[in-house]
Amino acid sequence: GAYMGATPRGSLSLSRGQEALNSSSLSSGGAFSSQLVTDFTPDVGRKKFGFSHEEVNDTGSAYYEGQFRLYQRSGEGTLHNPDTGLKYVGQWQNDQYHGDGDNSWPDGSRFVGQWKDGQKHGYGEFVSADGLHYLGQWDSGKRHGNGAQEYKNNDLYKGGWWYGMCSGAGTYYFADGSKYEGVWANGRYDGSGVLYDGAGGRERLWYKNGKLMKRQVLTTGAPEAQSRKDLIGSKVVYNHTRDDMSRPALRSKLHPSKYFTQRATGGIDLTAPPLRPSRVATASTDPDHVYPNRGRVSP
Repeated sequence: GAYMGATPRGSLSLSRGQEALNSSSLSSGGAFSSQLVTDFTPDVGRKKFGFSHEEVNDTGSAYYEGQFRLYQRSGEGTLHNPDTGLKYVGQWQNDQYHGDGDNSWPDGSRFVGQWKDGQKHGYGEFVSADGLHYLGQWDSGKRHGNGAQEYKNNDLYKGGWWYGMCSGAGTYYFADGSKYEGVWANGRYDGSGVLYDGAGGRERLWYKNGKLMKRQVLTTGAPEAQSRKDLIGSKVVYNHTRDDMSRPALRSKLHPSKYFTQRATGGIDLTAPPLRPSRVATASTDPDHVYPNRGRVSP
């Protein structure tokens, strides 16, 4: 029978009539008198079913090459634009990324993982153009679930996410070797946590909406003690609350020291008499009183 499936790019499909024509003429050796069936359809453009090559822009440089279903990209396919660097290799459904796929953007960022309706959804790995690296779960194009994100400065966060923001229990590893184990909400510290400085120092911290509310400095432990179970038996060395930090500093009333040296006076009273009250001259309208020497000529 004739080949009815998909054909590679640029090939021509063979009709049943032409196949029958060729078989009859070649076997009988008779004259080639039957009429040819010119039903040649190149695999360029969208097809109802099967494999085809579709040019995306006017220049023909950008293209989609893959499977179609009801004239829409569905199944395995590749979308590539060499001019911009955009490239997607993976699964499609209804003209959208859907399933497993590898997408590279023009700015150099890349995502390898699962897609749903054109958005990152499921599990995947994303690397941004500025060095951000995330590996974990996604929902509707945002980090959601459990995942680990490494920042450009080599800091690392592992824990829960809620639609693009750190949320739930997690651990933040700083580039200097210290780490914080605690709870996040809306991308901020929220709740209790423990800070390890990497050299044995430990602090128990309480946050509310990103603000530090209470701080307890614990006894120093071994540098390798980096988990909450190692805090069992630790004593509080210093306790500090936010009220203590916001309370104004008040200096206590000064009292004379009992060691104050008394000045030797030899029995003489050196106390000074009180100051005399100031005298205020009364106002007068008499010019002679105000200026007593007016009009007088000195001898």
